[in-house]
Amino acid sequence: TARRSGDLLAGTLDRLAYSVESPLLIMRDERPFERWAADGGELRVMLAFDRTASSAIARDWLARLAQFGTIDLSVLHLYWARDEYERHGKKVPVGDEGHEWLVQTMKKEIESELGHLPPNVKVNLHTEMASGRIDTHLIDLASAAQVDLMLLGTHRRRALGRLWSVSHHVMLQAPMAVACVPATTPVPHIAGAPAWNSALCVSDFSESSSRVAAWAATLLRSGGTLHLAYVTPEIVSEERRALLLDKLRETLPPATESNALKVEVHVLHGLAEKALAQAADRLGVDLICLGSKPASGFEKAQSGILAPAAIDQWRLVQSLLETTGKPVFIAPALRA
Repeated sequence: TARRSGDLLAGTLDRLAYSVESPLLIMRDERPFERWAADGGELRVMLAFDRTASSAIARDWLARLAQFGTIDLSVLHLYWARDEYERHGKKVPVGDEGHEWLVQTMKKEIESELGHLPPNVKVNLHTEMASGRIDTHLIDLASAAQVDLMLLGTHRRRALGRLWSVSHHVMLQAPMAVACVPATTPVPHIAGAPAWNSALCVSDFSESSSRVAAWAATLLRSGGTLHLAYVTPEIVSEERRALLLDKLRETLPPATESNALKVEVHVLHGLAEKALAQAADRLGVDLICLGSKPASGFEKAQSGILAPAAIDQWRLVQSLLETTGKPVFIAPALRA
């Protein structure tokens, strides 16, 4: 059990929350859980879900909770419209156009993240535009829905970091039970891996990029979609774009035909990190595939020093992992 306290008060609950590696359940009313265990009813749970790793781990932890009975799960996604439109590479609509396209797109994305929950978890998905403090908004919505348990991931921020920690404030102020799942919780045995039905493959028209397209084609299920993209730093003319698209088609490997894959080619513009992240979200791919760049003889000779090309590629991979939440596959470089 827990008592409410001030935002920065480091009491027993705080010390426990930021020291244990396991999920922490803060019980404020045990009666819903007793009824759930006794009569085999449903436990009403609200999951605060976003695009962070800690949120995904909290989602996976539901599989363990569902071992005890049926769960009526409300998945709540709070979003900032401007950030979401920027992520999808679109302009914010003006006037009374509304955000119907954005809401449907976000729901489709989140549904793909929830497809591997156990069958006794009944999912209801809700999106709300964020306003004010996120933690206050979450508590208000959870109270209105009369949920028994609020579930969220936590990065376990310390000291002044708690000022902007959503999980910290929810843990202290929510009137219902709260389960905080640390981002470090080991859950490999309950995490679901999505089927690879589509991939975004990056090409620079080199032999290595043709090879990575062949790898991507063999990784996808038969009938899947291979998106082959070329990134240019600036917008090109329609004539130049048509030439690039034709050139991309010419680099397609035979594996695309043998796997009966659907192929789409794209010319993207802008910084590679942002352009690829936006395309991956917009196209809804399961996997991003890159080719590795072979090091020159001089770079190989510098033992213990990373080549500039390797550093740039690592930064690109790290950025894509953080912004898209999708696996990034790197095919080995061709050997001479």
